[in-house]
Amino acid sequence: MAFLDGLSSPVINAFKNFLKQWEPKNELQNPHLTALDKQYDGAKFVVTVQEDITKPLNRDPSIKEKWEESLRDKPVENKAVMGQCSISGEYGPIARIHDKLTGIPGGDTCLTCMKTSAFWSYGHKESYNSSVSQEIMKKYT
Repeated sequence: MAFLDGLSSPVINAFKNFLKQWEPKNELQNPHLTALDKQYDGAKFVVTVQEDITKPLNRDPSIKEKWEESLRDKPVENKAVMGQCSISGEYGPIARIHDKLTGIPGGDTCLTCMKTSAFWSYGHKESYNSSVSQEIMKKYT
């Protein structure tokens, strides 16, 4: 909830109120969630307010700005491989492992997979060949 400190909009305030009252252990008996059965695994939920369901929490401009700011301000690991991102053109830490994409028919998948030496070149191994920054990888996954 600390992430939401200093932010305010109808959907943000509604979500803050929800979090204050939410008891996760009670969700084990929630008939709407238990009816999902195996579909619940990996399910995604969207937070909106009834007054305007077209503006979900993750699309709120102040949330989006703070999230992107937190990605930019994240400290870089000492061992991070630095380079130019092939998508954004920005210089920064390159993602070694790309998170899996979910919600795609056929199961979890990823966009880059360069585990064998056949895909390595210019002294770059594994997904460093794709030169996608950690920031962009987090955004697309």
